[in-house]
Formats: sequence, C-alpha cells, structure tokens
Amino acid sequence: MKSKLSKTYKQQLTELREIVHSWGLLDNVPLDEYDSVVHLIISQLNNGANKYKISKVLTFELCHNYGFSLKYLEIDKWVFEILEWWNKIK
Repeated sequence: MKSKLSKTYKQQLTELREIVHSWGLLDNVPLDEYDSVVHLIISQLNNGANKYKISKVLTFELCHNYGFSLKYLEIDKWVFEILEWWNKIK
C-alpha cells in the first residue's frame, strides 16, 4: 500500500511541478524551484481543499515566501489550471 501511495504522490509531484514551471514565473530556473509550493498544494488537495483554500495557499507562498508582487500573478487562472488537472486525475 505504501509503495502505491508513494508512486501516486511522485506522479502528482511530477505533473504539478510541470504545471507550475509552465507559468514562467522566473526564467532559467530548475524544474524543482517551486517544490515547496507544489508539495503544499498537493497536500491541501489530498485533504480536500477547495478553490478558495488553494488560492490563499498559492498567493501566500508566491508573495511571502518567493517575493512576487500580487499584481503580476494570475492566481485565479492558475488555481483553475490546478483544479482542472486535479479533477482529471481523481
């Protein structure tokens, strides 16, 4: 059972990492640059978080931990993209 969960989590990590990286927040960064955000979002999704919660988590992480300005972020679009991906895999 643990192996299956681990494999599922790794797949989720890989897919969401690619989604976040595709937003082009910074040029020439490693694929794992935003893993703290990715891990947190996956955890929230697995615990049943809704659009509002994901939006708050994403905003906090990108603005407070990475220093991005909210006016340059497309939070609603990205949350939609995340939830669309999540609904496809669940």
